[in-house]
Amino acid sequence: MALGGGVGFYLMPEQRNYELIGATAAASSGLLYLSLPLEQPHPRWQIPIGGGFLAMSALGFINFAYSTNPGRTRLQRDWQRVRTPAARSHLSIEELRQIESDLYATDFFVPQWALGLPLILGSVVALAPLFDRDVAARDKPLVGAIAGASLIEGVAISFVQTPAAQYRGSLRNAGLWVDWGVGPGGISATGTFE
Repeated sequence: MALGGGVGFYLMPEQRNYELIGATAAASSGLLYLSLPLEQPHPRWQIPIGGGFLAMSALGFINFAYSTNPGRTRLQRDWQRVRTPAARSHLSIEELRQIESDLYATDFFVPQWALGLPLILGSVVALAPLFDRDVAARDKPLVGAIAGASLIEGVAISFVQTPAAQYRGSLRNAGLWVDWGVGPGGISATGTFE
């Protein structure tokens, strides 16, 4: 699975290759955990973590299927076009709107916070053997380490920012807020610098 994802990364158009590598990496991790021939009590953490990775992979494949990402090359070109005030001064309003649209298109179909959620939930369930009396004390550090590392990975995945999220944060830091709504005349947007 991991090898197929790696090969697919180079064969796939850049608009979808990162979604593919993320989904296949999660699937290969889940399959690895589920394939380990461990005896009790280890399946108590092994199955929830493996299932969490596989569920995260499924969400990743949904992102792959519905990707709107313009690709790294286009984003780098956009960055070069707005990098300096002199470069920005030659752009039309329509060109600036297209560059902003490219940034917003980096958002995933499945929200970023939801992508890591299956692994977070699986890791929390995998911590349960730490509190079971029938689990030997010698097994608990391994359970805690693997479940804890997976929990941290799930949280990190949920909080990684897309370029669109970074852009929205920059707008907020600059004091610009935008409010979308549906009014009698159609869709409207309002904003202000505070």
